[in-house]
Amino acid sequence: MATIGDPFVLSSYSQSKRNAKAGPSGLSNVFASNQYASSSSSDGYATVAAQGDGVHVLDLSTLHPAISYTLGPQVHFSCPPATRTTTANESKICTTYAVIESASEVPEDARGKTVWRWRDDPAGNATPAEAQKRRISAVVPHKVSRVYAPDELASHVLLVGPGSEVTLAGEDLVVKNTSKPDDEESLLGSTVMSRQACSFVHDEAAPLRSVLVTIGQKGSSVRVRVIGVEGSGDHHVLGSSTASIPAAQSILDVTCSNTGYISILTSNGTWHSYELVFADQTTLTMSSLSNSITLGSLSFISTASQPTNQPVLSQQEVSVASVGSSHVLLCGFSSGKQSDANEVVILLWDLRYSVILASQTYPAPSSLGRSKKAPAEIQLVVGSPIPSQATVIISPNPQPANAQRSSGDPGARSTVLVVPLTVPPTSQLTNAIGRASASARWFAQTSTLYAESHDRSHAKVLHNLRVQLDQKNVNAAEEAFASWVKEEDAKLPQAPEGAPKNEVRLGHKFVQDVLELVLRPAKSSDAALHSPEIVKYLLRRRAVSSSMIEGGLLPALRLRNDWESIIFALKTVIDISENDLTIFVRDVISTHAASRSSGQSDDSMQVDSTSTSPIPTLPAALALCVTYPMSAPAMRLAIRKHLRDADALVSVLEILLGWVESWCGEEPKFFPQGARNDGRGFFVPVMEDRKRDDLPPLAKVLTFVQILLDSSFLTLLSHSPSHQLIRRIMACLQPELDLNGEIEQLQGPLQPFTSAMPQPQSYSDANVAQKVLSPNDLNKSTPSEDSDSLHTSSPSPAPQYEIFPRDGPCPPIEICELIMGFVVKYHPLAAYVNNRWSQNLSDICRLCLVCRRWVERARYLLYFWVAIDRESQFVKFLSVLNLRPSNGSYTRYLDVRQEEQPDHWLSAVPRELSHRLANLEILQVSRFRPTHVHPTFCKSLILFKHIKAILADGPVAAGGPGFLSHCLRLALVHPNIQHIAICNVNEGPDSLPFGGQRPGQSLTSVTLVLQPSLKLGRAFQVLAPCAAQLTRFTLWFYTPVPTGPPTSEFMPNLRSLQRFLSNAQSLQELKISLYAIEDITISTYADSSTY
Repeated sequence: MATIGDPFVLSSYSQSKRNAKAGPSGLSNVFASNQYASSSSSDGYATVAAQGDGVHVLDLSTLHPAISYTLGPQVHFSCPPATRTTTANESKICTTYAVIESASEVPEDARGKTVWRWRDDPAGNATPAEAQKRRISAVVPHKVSRVYAPDELASHVLLVGPGSEVTLAGEDLVVKNTSKPDDEESLLGSTVMSRQACSFVHDEAAPLRSVLVTIGQKGSSVRVRVIGVEGSGDHHVLGSSTASIPAAQSILDVTCSNTGYISILTSNGTWHSYELVFADQTTLTMSSLSNSITLGSLSFISTASQPTNQPVLSQQEVSVASVGSSHVLLCGFSSGKQSDANEVVILLWDLRYSVILASQTYPAPSSLGRSKKAPAEIQLVVGSPIPSQATVIISPNPQPANAQRSSGDPGARSTVLVVPLTVPPTSQLTNAIGRASASARWFAQTSTLYAESHDRSHAKVLHNLRVQLDQKNVNAAEEAFASWVKEEDAKLPQAPEGAPKNEVRLGHKFVQDVLELVLRPAKSSDAALHSPEIVKYLLRRRAVSSSMIEGGLLPALRLRNDWESIIFALKTVIDISENDLTIFVRDVISTHAASRSSGQSDDSMQVDSTSTSPIPTLPAALALCVTYPMSAPAMRLAIRKHLRDADALVSVLEILLGWVESWCGEEPKFFPQGARNDGRGFFVPVMEDRKRDDLPPLAKVLTFVQILLDSSFLTLLSHSPSHQLIRRIMACLQPELDLNGEIEQLQGPLQPFTSAMPQPQSYSDANVAQKVLSPNDLNKSTPSEDSDSLHTSSPSPAPQYEIFPRDGPCPPIEICELIMGFVVKYHPLAAYVNNRWSQNLSDICRLCLVCRRWVERARYLLYFWVAIDRESQFVKFLSVLNLRPSNGSYTRYLDVRQEEQPDHWLSAVPRELSHRLANLEILQVSRFRPTHVHPTFCKSLILFKHIKAILADGPVAAGGPGFLSHCLRLALVHPNIQHIAICNVNEGPDSLPFGGQRPGQSLTSVTLVLQPSLKLGRAFQVLAPCAAQLTRFTLWFYTPVPTGPPTSEFMPNLRSLQRFLSNAQSLQELKISLYAIEDITISTYADSSTY
């Protein structure tokens, strides 16, 4: 969807005294560019050159100058500057180029040929004086009208002269080569695009980095040259082509898009369109695409009085710029009404279809000083083939050297605006449909773009209708129209058998003219004339649009009380407004109310005294409105405006309530009525939508109920008869809402499967099997499906069909991530639960179904388990949490691993992460070496207030010494810990004390993974106070190779274990194993039954 946002001011500059007077060259007061800047910043940079001031590089994300070069009042510029942003040593470097028209140090013969270059850091590491000292100056062979510094030519700069000369220089402004056109010409415009963005150049030109397009003029001919630029700096002409422009039209501006779409705007408002096409690698053609359009309601058309055959650029109140494909942005001053004469209008055109996709207006700055004698100047600049923003410069118009002094305000200022844009990537008919009416204002009154002349047949029948209706002979008019339809139908060729019948051709203009004759405006003297038969024929052909009639179709039919045509229109016309729909319902309510008050019986047919057809009942009228496509916000406004009466609202609500109760009283259907073989071996379900001829669809009814309550709830609340109705609606909806909440959980995981189910192209195809299986057929047991067949000796035959093909759908990636994250990865509870499956099978099912919050699930998978093993990871993790603190709430498991060298960052983990990981439950310290951390590290772990488990993993597996006492002290430091696990440690010196820690009262689970040679007597003494409260105890002994029964050296550990477990009366789970590392075998020495 194309949009133009509200413009905002980027900067403002006072008018140079030299330009306020009669200047030597009529230069623009301000030049600007933002080409190729967006690649280096989120919003990019705009480079502005103000005459008599300097060059300023503005950051569009902050709207502040990033770099400024103040040059003084003597320096003037020839053309817009250019800036290229690169990265060096992790800092941005801006290289800015400007062409100097005049300066104290520039000689007379070098004016317009001198190029200055600056290199600076936007961070401001260099002073302006230092930047000026580093400035490079060079003189090129010709004057320069445009300078380009594209990113794809990182070490080069392109200079385009006023005669379409092209010079390519190095980054240090050393000229490498120059080319000139074969004939003299005046440059109209030029553009540079990357080779990847340019789609009209042949693929054989792959070595090219950039493509330069120049458009020049000589006499009445316009010449286009396409030049390819290689990365080495060499450039050559890929092709050229010429088109002719009428001699009476002077060219104001030109554009060229990345697809080769060229537009040429002339002084009388004519806009020509061409397309560049390479017939081969060297032959370029410039073909006209459509008839030229003539613009209107713009100020430059009435003020353009320049001599013909001369390019008049940058001195008119209009500017155009290509924004990709056939989309062109136009900026100018509107004309016409006095209130609009000083407005800047920005129009986004699709010239392929000659429509405006989006528009925006902006009041002209009060400091501009614009008047009839002192017009303004507009420049439009875009920075990429499909930009997200454009830059508009509005300046006082400079005066040529030979002009008399202007009466403009010498204190006028130039304003630089930024305009946000949303431009479709390609030109599509769907974007242009319905935009003709919005575009009509900007066409000249004499434009023939939308003029549609009738053929003889249409003109004849229109003349006959006009004659008969002027004589108020409606029947004769209907007979004439019916005769014309019959004659035209006889001329149509016979349609092939099975094909739709050929219909009489009707055009938009013809139907509109017919409706204007048979439905005349209400203010006319013969407004009562009406031909319902002609209207019904046009409605039956679905050729009528509500916008064809002044004031709308429904009001015109209601004026004539043609209720039958109104009902027909609601079924065939697609653009009836919400206001007309609401007025139709209101009129039906008021008409029936008037009939009842006049004493008519409710059982008799209610017919208006002047009606040409029966009045529809309120349920029938409301059903048409409920099912009609509408916009909810517009419908709410229409109800507030046209349906204010509380009694009328209650009448509508009663009908809606009846429909809701009828739908809610039906038995819900969750299973298909059967299955159909599609002929390829796939069984597809046969689903029937819930439809009732006497009721509108439930979704439509509920939508209208919500709209009605949103718009009129306060009115209904103050009207007591509506209270019971609202309660009944709520009573109907609440059970449905609860059911939908449960079923909606299945939508995410099951939607990919239902959408990927193979659907037959046509069930009428003779090659497709037509048998429909009932649910009973599907539920019948087959040998492969019967549970008893699992115990038979012979395998069951494979079924002859499969629900999904082998290369068909797979589970959504979210489900795959959940299952793999649970089954494959190391489960957080495995260390002390010692079971990865039995207690979590139900969790797998629940996780697979809860997929509504995909973003939440993705963040959960990313942050649930965090492992940090080096300082760089720790710093990066902190920066991520600072940027988005909410991510820390997902972390439940933190694994920090020490390196071989002392880790200062590990000592900072409790202080930096305890408040950021508020929901942390499990802390694992791997390869723990107490000598490599601060002495207070263990005590600082109490800052993690919510952890339930501590896993201390020694460095024995990594080849380092790990002492049981250190790991035990680490595990018992937290008073509220519930589970501890100690792995991969050796005993250490006998003299090493355990530190006096005692287990907390909440400790209920202990896991030890140790070598069999380790002496555990002292460890069990430390853990003895918690033995009575333990519910789970696991002891694994791991060995390099499988071993036999326990030896005598191992028996002291068993006796210590027996004394420890004799006090563990609350144990619910006990596991003791010998674990062999090499072949992953487990020998159980004892289990809970042993003790």
